[in-house]
Amino acid sequence: MQMQVPMNYVQNSVGYPGFQRQSAMSTAKERNMDVDSTLGSSACFRRGSHIELSSGALRRVEDIRTEDFIQSALRSQLFDLREATVVKIDRSSSHAGSYTMIITFSYDTQHSKVHLEVQPGHPLFVYGQGWASCHPQLSFKLYELKCQQLQVGDICLSLVPREEVPVAAPPLPNPSQAPLMHSYQVYAEMANTILAAYTQQMIEKLRN
Repeated sequence: MQMQVPMNYVQNSVGYPGFQRQSAMSTAKERNMDVDSTLGSSACFRRGSHIELSSGALRRVEDIRTEDFIQSALRSQLFDLREATVVKIDRSSSHAGSYTMIITFSYDTQHSKVHLEVQPGHPLFVYGQGWASCHPQLSFKLYELKCQQLQVGDICLSLVPREEVPVAAPPLPNPSQAPLMHSYQVYAEMANTILAAYTQQMIEKLRN
């Protein structure tokens, strides 16, 4: 038998804190699932987990849509919608034969670069498509979540806390020395990202 736990903001590595998660008490085996320890809230990706949108509506994680991000950003006074385009995907070998993926994103009008290091099966939300990962089969094994293959050119969405948005734009990083960050830090660094024209048009239509 499973018991519901209180609603909590999802503070996870791909930057979806604008949603709230209504999760269920998992078994000890599930709690000890062998996943990357840096992805502290990865359990929210498990199929069947419920996400509370800013409207108060509940939606299963596998049913989240692009419109949910846009509507949540419109209604929320705490979060802004940000996007980043995948420009490169590399595989990084590590000890014991395991490996991680290093995804390079381009963001803002200056096409600044930032690196994101994730486990191969870690899901990201792609504009107009849904969940995607570098290893869809592994994503399904870990979370029972169907993901598409993440590709160069995909636009990943995130809801970023407004209080983390600086007043002034930070100095532009040297593309050749783009910082390597843990997942939970990446989208907070994208504070000056602006939405693409088509996203802005959609927001304007929703406001009218």
